[in-house]
Amino acid sequence: MVFWILLGVVAAVVLLTVLVNGILALLQLRYVAGIAPVQYKNQLQPQPLDGRWVFTTDRDFRVMQLTDVHIGGGWMSFFKDRRAIDCVVRMVTAEQPDLVAVTGDIAYPVPFQSGTFNNKTAARLFGRVMQNLGVYWAPVLGNHDTESYAVYNRRYIGKYYQEQKFAKAGSKSYCLFRSGPEGVDGVGNYTVAVENRRGAVTQALFFTDTGSYVDGDYLGFMWKYDGMHKNQMDWYRGEVEALTAHNRALGAPMPKSLMFFHIPIAQYKTAWEAYKENGYKDTVKCRCTTAASAKRAACSPVCTRIMCLTPCSRWAAPGAHSAATTI
Repeated sequence: MVFWILLGVVAAVVLLTVLVNGILALLQLRYVAGIAPVQYKNQLQPQPLDGRWVFTTDRDFRVMQLTDVHIGGGWMSFFKDRRAIDCVVRMVTAEQPDLVAVTGDIAYPVPFQSGTFNNKTAARLFGRVMQNLGVYWAPVLGNHDTESYAVYNRRYIGKYYQEQKFAKAGSKSYCLFRSGPEGVDGVGNYTVAVENRRGAVTQALFFTDTGSYVDGDYLGFMWKYDGMHKNQMDWYRGEVEALTAHNRALGAPMPKSLMFFHIPIAQYKTAWEAYKENGYKDTVKCRCTTAASAKRAACSPVCTRIMCLTPCSRWAAPGAHSAATTI
């Protein structure tokens, strides 16, 4: 008898939570419906070409990077979510970027902080925010976007973004997410290129899925994070080589390159530890470009340039600069 009473109580709590979260999700959608679009004088429009997105301009291309918005999507995070949304809206409206790169953890379906396991709620809410702002955006997935205990898996959320299922029917598409080529690990490996009026690529932006957890750390409690895989590096190298060949046919140089991803590559930890051991001073003077978020990070013997698996001179990918985010 006690068992059945407890089971009934649990069922009632679950049903009540689902009902409350559903009502609050509708309130959030109603709230973001009032977001005013960003006013551009002449907004750049990307076009699909050879499996990539291509912007065409001779002026500077403005990219805003956002990360770890951590929209919970449940009753426990309702007001925090609204503050996060307000912050995103103010920043994007003020900066008027040509593209917003969102480097993971849009969703935060951690039940003891958000009050829900439903990670699609956050994806829909953020997607609608960007849709109402009328700004092109390119996301990658982080570890929290598809926790092992979340309702929807990585393939589903990737497809949800790619097919713009968060958007109102008949509305214009602004999300540039692509699941990526078959045979490359992860969900969300794709390229956005910026060309000048001559057709030469002046800037290549690469978006890569660095996964979530590994080595049996299914819940993320041991902080055993995944990272970039060998076939993703090979894909990146192939993309750079293809764009370089395209430019050389036009008499143009190798395009500049930026990569956006969520989980930092292992070399950042190596560099940071060497930096600390050396009294927080640079350990080796070398010409390396570190992550935008690392700002004066140590240039250690294992260089922090993206794709450096061993010292720079051997394994650095051509033209690489990195733009990584912390977890």
